[in-house]
Amino acid sequence: MLFGITGVLVWSLVALFVLARTIRFVRERARLDVGGRWVVVTGCDSGIGLGVVRSLVADGAAVIACVYTAEGAEQAKQAGAKRVLQFDVTDTAAVANATQQIEQTSGGNLWGVVHNAGVVLPGFVEYQLLETYRRVMEVNCFAVVQLTQPLIEMLKRSQGRVVIISSVDGIVSLPGNAPYDA
Repeated sequence: MLFGITGVLVWSLVALFVLARTIRFVRERARLDVGGRWVVVTGCDSGIGLGVVRSLVADGAAVIACVYTAEGAEQAKQAGAKRVLQFDVTDTAAVANATQQIEQTSGGNLWGVVHNAGVVLPGFVEYQLLETYRRVMEVNCFAVVQLTQPLIEMLKRSQGRVVIISSVDGIVSLPGNAPYDA
């Protein structure tokens, strides 16, 4: 009986050791080296976007920060962004200009785009104007496509990445947040 319990205990420890090593191996491989690579980040005025800029800069990436406000531009510069572009992600002409500047700044060697720009206009369905839904979709959905499409060729050449930051509301809809949850 003692030998059986000891054997189970030893094999359990071996299994835990192998599992821990496997998890460590996967985590080490999952973190990509961004050193010296150009990455665009939208929505860098504050919060998560500004945190992404700081993290990428700390990892050695060359960041092009896209902001909406002058205050956001200053914060992105202080966070270490190599280039800061201030524009409205829903303005077609401004996005076209920004993509040209991104290509010039990166020398066509863009490796990543992190879409973080977003807007929350909360409210219950019966009290919201259709325009509220349109504004939220313009920023949170269509702007992602509008900025990504002209950058796709550069991203393909560099075997780059597109990351879209979402919200817990994308999984669990909260009451009074209808436009955002849509």
